[in-house]
Amino acid sequence: MILLNALEEFAEPRNSPDRRLLLSTLISVYKFATPPRWTDIERLCQEREEVWPDAFSKLETGMIFFWSRDDYERAAVKLREAIEFGRRQNKEHDTIIVYQALSTLGHALLRLGRQSEAIEVLGEIEAMVPGRVVVGDETGFLETLLKQGLVLDRVAKLASILAPVSRDPAFRKRLAKVAKQAAERARRPLPR
Repeated sequence: MILLNALEEFAEPRNSPDRRLLLSTLISVYKFATPPRWTDIERLCQEREEVWPDAFSKLETGMIFFWSRDDYERAAVKLREAIEFGRRQNKEHDTIIVYQALSTLGHALLRLGRQSEAIEVLGEIEAMVPGRVVVGDETGFLETLLKQGLVLDRVAKLASILAPVSRDPAFRKRLAKVAKQAAERARRPLPR
């Protein structure tokens, strides 16, 4: 109730940084409610996107659909919007947003059984590396490509490039494992 009252206090201007922070905080609180308040979450996400029509707002909504709702179709739509906005805005931090959105989009497409589209997304990620990216977001996508046995040589190469530059030891370990397993599987002859 306190957050809702604070949100009302920051009704004007609608685009104040305090209001954005409150919207994001309320979304997080509603996600962890028992049961989660999905109707309220979607309403607040929509408001956030209307007031701040930028790549980050689209990415945040896409991440909620992917990670919290397992709604991969709606996640894919929002992540594509985040990519489009990020490329159009062309600010330095938007490169990171585009990379994160591509990584999650590839994962969503695999969950939807759309492997050829996911492999196209992998190509876009490969084109961004090395560059200004935050290593880790692509790990789940690469693990799923490995699990499905798709483009193993490319998965091995990308994971081997990213593992040593990851700041997070857990991601570094996961990426090194993906690189090793993908390389081993890529060398195996196919069963007849």
